[in-house]
Amino acid sequence: MLPVVPRNYLGIGCSQDAPAIALVGSNGDLLFAESTERFLQYKRGWLCPPILPFYTAKIVKEYGEPNADIVAVTSWSKSYLEWAAGVRRSTDDPSVADSLSRQAQMIERSFYATPDLGLSQVRTCFDHHLCHAAAGCYTAPFEECVCVVVDAWGEGRSHAVYHYNKGKFTELDCGPTAVDSSGLGPSLGIFYEVLCDLCGFNHLKGEEWKVMGLSAYGAMDRELYRVLSDTITVSGLRLLQGSHYQDLLQLSRGEGGLAQFARLSGTPTIEAANIAFTGQAVFAEKMDQLLTNVFGLGLSKNLVLSGGCALNSSYNGQVLANTGFDRLHVWCAPSDDGNAVGAAYLAYLADTPTVSVPPKNVSPYLGSSPSAEALKHLACFGGIKGSWIDEQELPAYVAALLAQGKVVGWVQGRAEFGPRALGNRSILADPRIPDIKDRLNARVKFREEFRPFAPAILAECGAEYFQHYQESLYMERTQKFHSAAISKVPGVVHKDGTGRVQSVSLELNPKFYQLIKAFYLKTGVPLILNTSFNVMGKPIIHTVEDAVAVFYTSGLDVLVIDNFVIDKSKVI
Repeated sequence: MLPVVPRNYLGIGCSQDAPAIALVGSNGDLLFAESTERFLQYKRGWLCPPILPFYTAKIVKEYGEPNADIVAVTSWSKSYLEWAAGVRRSTDDPSVADSLSRQAQMIERSFYATPDLGLSQVRTCFDHHLCHAAAGCYTAPFEECVCVVVDAWGEGRSHAVYHYNKGKFTELDCGPTAVDSSGLGPSLGIFYEVLCDLCGFNHLKGEEWKVMGLSAYGAMDRELYRVLSDTITVSGLRLLQGSHYQDLLQLSRGEGGLAQFARLSGTPTIEAANIAFTGQAVFAEKMDQLLTNVFGLGLSKNLVLSGGCALNSSYNGQVLANTGFDRLHVWCAPSDDGNAVGAAYLAYLADTPTVSVPPKNVSPYLGSSPSAEALKHLACFGGIKGSWIDEQELPAYVAALLAQGKVVGWVQGRAEFGPRALGNRSILADPRIPDIKDRLNARVKFREEFRPFAPAILAECGAEYFQHYQESLYMERTQKFHSAAISKVPGVVHKDGTGRVQSVSLELNPKFYQLIKAFYLKTGVPLILNTSFNVMGKPIIHTVEDAVAVFYTSGLDVLVIDNFVIDKSKVI
């Protein structure tokens, strides 16, 4: 009898930005997931193919099952390619035609590359929004839930709603999507992109984060609110164009009713604070309306949010209070990079229809590990004085450095998947220092002074510091500090009294948990400041060499890679 050959599923997220790959094994385990930007060190990986022949072959060999057949699967369906071709032929907007053409080329090139890797010729495709839903639901602790996908645009629509039950999806009717000559229709994702540009930022660079941070400094602009609130209306599960929707599409040309509100080039960023606040409020209002309508269907009290708009942590923290749902899950990669995971899961389940993915919080630590060989080379040839610290002693050793006010680059184990550092590729600091935010923004991250930092807290201590505390394993929601806690940790409290929380559990990340616990024992504070190990405009570091480059070209004081520690104050 011939041996059974295992089959692995290579998910390919091939959107124009945030390309990624993921690997699911023959038993349904998620073996690997990584955004292309990490390896290339090119922010967002715009127009880069997710399949990098030599590197992808290395990943498949290192993390996949030996001698497995590989199914290559993309996060865009064949019907999308047909739809895109039709829009390219009919649109009179050359930028839209060019964008869709590039998208189609990326999808096809992803498949063309697989034979060069020695992979199986088997290939398949899945709907873009279904991939978003699969990435959200198959990584959730729910056996059943409602999944709402909201993004900019994908496969002729900007949102979708599913009822998920024991591994199966039932899509709900959100009505027809009215599109204009450019092929675009009402979209909350596009709404937020335009808001980003109104503030003087650039959504193509992924600067929506800045809008969320800046909004805490602003107040309501009633005239802007009147215009923005009438761009999109919510009717049941449908998004409809309001009378000012075309203004969203015209802003890029400096035309339409929104142009008068835009921050002028060269003016201080803080002057856009009211724009950010007002736009964030309108976005939250529309999302509340949509989710409340979904809840009203009576399908489930569990909610999964996915799609790019699920990265709006400022909004996520208010969902449960405003919409009726009891529990919320937003995975670490709800945007298009996560669709590589969704596609791989869908292909696996298509081959094994009698098997289901058990409900659980899936670990985000799915990327590459730092090279042990490169670390040894650094110790031997770096010309610096470093120390190898016993693994058991490392948490207390580093906690003491943090308590002294030192800023630490922390690199441990496999990298996080998604856009947020969750304790394996992080910059860490003492949250008790009042001016630590200014110090980090000016001397380490090299970014705007209003940008906030996240509190990473022991999961069991969250209620002591946050009002109506919700567990936030992936730093996916902003929550309000108790007033009594603000003075204890001013370095991680945003202007409006909130923080984007990461609940750190022993189960998901024992090393990071032990570090925070050691800091707690030393200081009485069960949280530390956590931000991504990068500088503005660059992705999170990928290799030992990347970490060293950032360390020596920024104001970091200490670098910890595995259990090797470099302290600049001791470097000779």
